[in-house]
Amino acid sequence: MNPTSGIYQIRNLTNGKRYIGQSSNVFKRWMDGKSALIRGNFNNIHLQRSWDKYGEENFSFEVLFWCNISMLTMFEQLSFNFLDTKYGCYNEAPFLDVPFRGKKHSDLTRLRLSKMQKGQKRSPRSESTKQKIREKLLGRKHSDERRQKQSEAKLGSKNNRWGKHHSDETKRKISDARKAWWRGQS
Repeated sequence: MNPTSGIYQIRNLTNGKRYIGQSSNVFKRWMDGKSALIRGNFNNIHLQRSWDKYGEENFSFEVLFWCNISMLTMFEQLSFNFLDTKYGCYNEAPFLDVPFRGKKHSDLTRLRLSKMQKGQKRSPRSESTKQKIREKLLGRKHSDERRQKQSEAKLGSKNNRWGKHHSDETKRKISDARKAWWRGQS
Protein backbone atom coordinates (compact mmCIF):
# COMPACT_ATOMS: atom_id res chain seq x y z
CA MET A 1 0.00 0.00 0.00
CA ASN A 2 1.20 3.50 -0.84
CA PRO A 3 1.26 5.52 2.42
CA THR A 4 0.66 8.78 0.54
CA SER A 5 -2.54 7.84 -1.34
CA GLY A 6 -5.93 8.42 0.20
CA ILE A 7 -9.19 10.31 0.45
CA TYR A 8 -9.21 13.85 1.81
CA GLN A 9 -11.70 16.59 2.50
CA ILE A 10 -11.49 20.35 2.53
CA ARG A 11 -14.04 21.36 5.15
CA ASN A 12 -15.68 24.74 5.64
CA LEU A 13 -15.65 25.26 9.43
CA THR A 14 -18.44 27.84 9.18
CA ASN A 15 -21.16 25.86 7.42
CA GLY A 16 -19.83 22.27 7.48
CA LYS A 17 -19.80 21.80 3.70
CA ARG A 18 -16.97 19.71 2.31
CA TYR A 19 -15.02 19.06 -0.83
CA ILE A 20 -14.14 15.36 -1.11
CA GLY A 21 -11.14 14.32 -3.19
CA GLN A 22 -8.69 11.54 -3.87
CA SER A 23 -5.01 11.60 -4.61
CA SER A 24 -2.06 9.29 -5.00
CA ASN A 25 -0.10 11.95 -3.08
CA VAL A 26 -2.47 13.65 -0.64
CA PHE A 27 0.00 16.18 0.76
CA LYS A 28 1.13 17.36 -2.67
CA ARG A 29 -2.51 17.63 -3.72
CA TRP A 30 -3.24 19.79 -0.68
CA MET A 31 -0.30 22.10 -1.39
CA ASP A 32 -1.35 22.45 -5.06
CA GLY A 33 -5.02 22.91 -4.12
CA LYS A 34 -4.32 25.50 -1.44
CA SER A 35 -2.07 27.40 -3.82
CA ALA A 36 -4.84 27.40 -6.45
CA LEU A 37 -7.41 28.58 -3.87
CA ILE A 38 -5.15 31.43 -2.77
CA ARG A 39 -4.53 32.44 -6.41
CA GLY A 40 -8.29 32.24 -7.06
CA ASN A 41 -8.24 29.56 -9.75
CA PHE A 42 -9.25 26.31 -8.01
CA ASN A 43 -11.00 23.94 -10.44
CA ASN A 44 -14.21 23.87 -8.37
CA ILE A 45 -15.93 27.26 -8.58
CA HIS A 46 -18.26 26.57 -5.61
CA LEU A 47 -15.35 25.88 -3.26
CA GLN A 48 -13.38 28.81 -4.70
CA ARG A 49 -16.24 31.27 -4.04
CA SER A 50 -16.72 29.94 -0.54
CA TRP A 51 -12.96 30.24 0.14
CA ASP A 52 -13.06 33.84 -1.11
CA LYS A 53 -16.10 34.62 1.05
CA TYR A 54 -15.08 32.98 4.36
CA GLY A 55 -11.26 33.15 4.12
CA GLU A 56 -8.52 30.59 4.57
CA GLU A 57 -8.82 30.52 8.36
CA ASN A 58 -12.32 29.03 8.07
CA PHE A 59 -11.21 25.92 6.17
CA SER A 60 -9.46 22.76 7.28
CA PHE A 61 -7.78 20.04 5.29
CA GLU A 62 -8.28 16.55 6.67
CA VAL A 63 -7.26 13.11 5.46
CA LEU A 64 -10.32 10.88 5.83
CA PHE A 65 -8.33 7.69 5.34
CA TRP A 66 -5.40 6.17 3.55
CA CYS A 67 -5.98 3.47 0.96
CA ASN A 68 -4.41 1.64 -1.95
CA ILE A 69 -4.37 3.55 -5.25
CA SER A 70 -6.58 0.95 -6.91
CA MET A 71 -9.30 1.60 -4.29
CA LEU A 72 -9.30 5.40 -4.41
CA THR A 73 -12.32 5.92 -6.68
CA MET A 74 -14.48 3.44 -4.81
CA PHE A 75 -13.69 4.98 -1.41
CA GLU A 76 -14.08 8.52 -2.73
CA GLN A 77 -17.56 7.64 -4.04
CA LEU A 78 -18.52 6.05 -0.70
CA SER A 79 -17.26 9.10 1.20
CA PHE A 80 -19.08 11.43 -1.15
CA ASN A 81 -22.35 9.47 -0.84
CA PHE A 82 -22.20 9.52 2.95
CA LEU A 83 -20.95 13.05 3.57
CA ASP A 84 -23.01 14.75 0.83
CA THR A 85 -26.31 13.58 2.33
CA LYS A 86 -25.19 14.38 5.87
CA TYR A 87 -23.40 17.73 5.48
CA GLY A 88 -23.51 18.89 1.86
CA CYS A 89 -20.59 18.92 -0.54
CA TYR A 90 -18.93 21.34 -2.90
CA ASN A 91 -18.33 18.49 -5.34
CA GLU A 92 -20.30 19.02 -8.53
CA ALA A 93 -20.72 15.47 -9.83
CA PRO A 94 -22.77 12.98 -7.80
CA PHE A 95 -21.11 10.07 -9.62
CA LEU A 96 -17.38 10.03 -10.04
CA ASP A 97 -15.85 9.22 -13.38
CA VAL A 98 -13.08 6.69 -13.69
CA PRO A 99 -9.87 8.66 -13.03
CA PHE A 100 -7.40 9.36 -15.81
CA ARG A 101 -4.51 8.04 -13.69
CA GLY A 102 -2.22 5.70 -15.63
CA LYS A 103 -3.69 6.53 -19.04
CA LYS A 104 -2.08 8.46 -21.85
CA HIS A 105 -3.48 11.16 -24.10
CA SER A 106 -3.69 10.41 -27.81
CA ASP A 107 -1.32 12.24 -30.16
CA LEU A 108 -4.18 14.40 -31.40
CA THR A 109 -5.19 15.38 -27.85
CA ARG A 110 -1.58 16.16 -26.96
CA LEU A 111 -1.31 18.40 -30.01
CA ARG A 112 -4.53 20.23 -29.05
CA LEU A 113 -3.36 20.68 -25.46
CA SER A 114 -0.02 21.99 -26.70
CA LYS A 115 -1.71 24.56 -28.95
CA MET A 116 -4.01 25.60 -26.13
CA GLN A 117 -1.08 26.13 -23.73
CA LYS A 118 0.88 28.17 -26.25
CA GLY A 119 -1.84 30.81 -26.16
CA GLN A 120 -1.51 31.08 -22.37
CA LYS A 121 2.06 32.38 -22.31
CA ARG A 122 2.74 35.87 -21.05
CA SER A 123 3.83 38.35 -23.67
CA PRO A 124 7.36 39.71 -23.29
CA ARG A 125 7.74 42.86 -21.23
CA SER A 126 8.52 46.09 -23.02
CA GLU A 127 11.80 47.85 -22.33
CA SER A 128 9.97 50.68 -20.55
CA THR A 129 8.25 48.18 -18.23
CA LYS A 130 11.57 46.47 -17.49
CA GLN A 131 13.11 49.86 -16.68
CA LYS A 132 10.26 50.73 -14.28
CA ILE A 133 10.74 47.43 -12.47
CA ARG A 134 14.51 48.01 -12.23
CA GLU A 135 14.00 51.50 -10.78
CA LYS A 136 11.50 50.24 -8.24
CA LEU A 137 13.80 47.46 -7.02
CA LEU A 138 17.07 49.39 -7.18
CA GLY A 139 18.44 50.17 -3.74
CA ARG A 140 15.62 48.33 -1.97
CA LYS A 141 16.66 47.09 1.45
CA HIS A 142 14.86 44.62 3.64
CA SER A 143 13.79 45.90 7.03
CA ASP A 144 15.53 44.61 10.16
CA GLU A 145 12.31 42.82 11.11
CA ARG A 146 12.16 41.00 7.78
CA ARG A 147 15.84 40.04 7.94
CA GLN A 148 15.31 38.69 11.46
CA LYS A 149 12.33 36.60 10.30
CA GLN A 150 14.36 35.21 7.39
CA SER A 151 17.17 34.34 9.77
CA GLU A 152 14.78 32.56 12.13
CA ALA A 153 13.23 30.67 9.22
CA LYS A 154 16.63 29.20 8.36
CA LEU A 155 17.11 27.87 11.88
CA GLY A 156 16.20 24.22 12.13
CA SER A 157 15.80 23.85 8.39
CA LYS A 158 16.89 20.73 6.54
CA ASN A 159 20.03 22.52 5.47
CA ASN A 160 21.38 23.03 8.98
CA ARG A 161 24.93 23.51 7.62
CA TRP A 162 23.93 26.83 6.08
CA GLY A 163 26.96 29.13 6.17
CA LYS A 164 29.22 26.51 7.81
CA HIS A 165 32.26 24.81 6.34
CA HIS A 166 33.86 21.41 6.92
CA SER A 167 37.26 21.27 8.54
CA ASP A 168 40.19 20.03 6.43
CA GLU A 169 40.22 16.75 8.35
CA THR A 170 36.49 16.21 7.71
CA LYS A 171 36.96 17.01 4.02
CA ARG A 172 39.73 14.39 3.82
CA LYS A 173 37.55 11.76 5.54
CA ILE A 174 34.64 12.47 3.16
CA SER A 175 36.99 12.24 0.19
CA ASP A 176 38.48 8.93 1.39
CA ALA A 177 35.02 7.47 2.01
CA ARG A 178 33.84 8.44 -1.50
CA LYS A 179 36.99 7.03 -3.11
CA ALA A 180 36.52 3.75 -1.22
CA TRP A 181 32.87 3.61 -2.28
CA TRP A 182 33.80 4.17 -5.94
CA ARG A 183 36.52 1.52 -5.80
CA GLY A 184 33.94 -0.92 -4.43
CA GLN A 185 31.54 -0.11 -7.29
CA SER A 186 33.93 -1.09 -10.10
